[in-house]
Amino acid sequence: MRVALYHHLGPGGAARFVGETVRRSRHDITWFHVDGAEGIDAADDNGGEHRRYRRPRGGRVAAADLAAIERRVANDVDRGGFDVLLAHPCRIFQAPGVLRASRTPSLYYAHEPRRRSFEAGYEHGSGLRRVYDQVLGRRDRAAVAAASRVAVNSVFTAEAVRAVYGREATVCRPGVDPVAFPYAGAPRKPSVLLVGGLERSKNHDSVIDAVGRLDARSRPDVHLVHNRGSHADECRLRARAAQHGVRLHLHAGISDGDLVQQYQDAAVTVCAAVLEPFGLTALESIACGTPVLAVNRGGFREVVEDGSTGRLVEPTVDALVRGIRDYVEHPTALALATRDAVVARWSWEECADAVDRACEDAAR
Repeated sequence: MRVALYHHLGPGGAARFVGETVRRSRHDITWFHVDGAEGIDAADDNGGEHRRYRRPRGGRVAAADLAAIERRVANDVDRGGFDVLLAHPCRIFQAPGVLRASRTPSLYYAHEPRRRSFEAGYEHGSGLRRVYDQVLGRRDRAAVAAASRVAVNSVFTAEAVRAVYGREATVCRPGVDPVAFPYAGAPRKPSVLLVGGLERSKNHDSVIDAVGRLDARSRPDVHLVHNRGSHADECRLRARAAQHGVRLHLHAGISDGDLVQQYQDAAVTVCAAVLEPFGLTALESIACGTPVLAVNRGGFREVVEDGSTGRLVEPTVDALVRGIRDYVEHPTALALATRDAVVARWSWEECADAVDRACEDAAR
């Protein structure tokens, strides 16, 4: 089957998902992407064709530029005689406009709803920013409605998609590559690892607060690996760490090999983002043998086995303090058998097969 794949993702877990599933797909995939989209290199492993479009100029005109590109992509897909259009999110619009503009049967893989437009308590702006997000929210809702089928990464996201868009979705669970994220049973350093963007929704602030309440004589360093975030976000976190006497190390845009080393060194990986749609960080940490302390919300509940691969706690600073203290005072790696059992259940091969089957259903 001929699949036209479009996305305009930024760096992060969603881009990794695209690369891993494309690499393992049994279909003939042609990539339609705007210059600067992430995860493109994986297409080379699949032998897929690239069709590139110029990067939007940025700033306030980026949305208008990107909308025009989406219309060109939709036209090119329709003229190309593809069996199905597989669309992943856009870093600006969320659900891309190609879903509305194209007449080709389509599958939209929704990694999450457009939270800034629809989720109460998210990082909403004020004034013009709020109006802008309302407009993009209506655009996003219309694009999701236009998709022939919808797929998601977790049961939690499926429930969110049903609540926001009124659409049923097929769950295609992400996996983890046990070769890329190998087990390490070596002794752990008394350090805490955070992985994710610097924005407030990741809740790194609460983790810093929690570490700051530990005994200063044995207080662990905090290593934060990120691939996006504004200068203001970085300043906010550094100031918070200084206020609480926490040694914060920021690692921006590091390689997968360096990320693996961070996992293998840490006593615990802390996942504190409330309503995170899935939890790829947790899976990668477990594959490396590092236990996870995660908030008992969102997609983390589907990944972390409480008392086995880590611990699920309430999203409060007090709960984080207790969990971090236990792991730092008694650093240990997960048993290899525990890690292997998790890896066996979370397979990229099974995920790619599920996405392929969802594409086939959409094409019918």
